[in-house]
Amino acid sequence: MQFRLFFFYVSVVGIGACTSPSTNEQAEKLALSAVDSAIQVVKTEPIIPPQNDVTTPQKPIVQLTKNDAKIAFAKGREQEGAENYAKAVLYYTQAIVADSTFADAYFQLGLVNGALDNHTQAIAAYQKAITYKYVAVATCYANLGYQQLAIKKYNQARKNFQQALASTEDAETYAGLAIACYYLNDLGDAQQAYQKAAQFDADFLKEDVTNTVSLKYLFTEADMIALTELSKKNKK
Repeated sequence: MQFRLFFFYVSVVGIGACTSPSTNEQAEKLALSAVDSAIQVVKTEPIIPPQNDVTTPQKPIVQLTKNDAKIAFAKGREQEGAENYAKAVLYYTQAIVADSTFADAYFQLGLVNGALDNHTQAIAAYQKAITYKYVAVATCYANLGYQQLAIKKYNQARKNFQQALASTEDAETYAGLAIACYYLNDLGDAQQAYQKAAQFDADFLKEDVTNTVSLKYLFTEADMIALTELSKKNKK
């Protein structure tokens, strides 16, 4: 079973080959330095010289390329793989500064922000990934639902789980939908979604499910209690 909040990955974007490892490393450092400079330019007000004062220096405009975005993205994947999520956030942000339509970077930014419990930031990132046509759009909608469950936006979570299920059905998403409906006191739909989850993966909702580490990445303790209650209702 694939759990998507932390372990769903897209292919790493390739970086152009250089003549030697040392040359390649130097090129990466230069590119990342340029992206860092761009972020500082974005964060600060531009220096505007007084009229008729041609001696006051202005900050240079850093011209970034999509290759800079690819390099920063690859570095983010490295940090994410090492569970250095805060550093991964910085690299994915750099990639987005270099290419504001980089759907894969937005998606991965959503993942690592989710890992850091930065739910609002994760939601914003997933929404951008959808806007820029991330290839696994159903996963974006499902992950939006998971993040919205975490901040108790149950109506929005329900809509996004339903949007995900319109194109891809799986046990995790049906379980998320069941939890959202449960919190909204729509117990009929909650039980139906729970039963669908069980149909797609018979082992997913066993009684000892609270002891599985993977599910804790998807659902909080309160969510697991909701699933337990739905399990009891399902057996009656």
